[in-house]
Amino acid sequence: MIDERHFFLTLVSPLVYSIVSSILMYGFAEIIEILYRIYQRFDAVDSINRSLEHLRETK
Repeated sequence: MIDERHFFLTLVSPLVYSIVSSILMYGFAEIIEILYRIYQRFDAVDSINRSLEHLRETK
């Protein structure tokens, strides 16, 4: 016969782990996307600064 503890460990525990891991992976994906957007903005600003410096040098 299956007792409550065995039922919890075999059925409920993996379900809880999969839900928690999905939430964590989604959170990490969001953080990586935000960091990538910030990097793109800094890269764009750096590119504009380089273009402006190049224009100043050619004058």
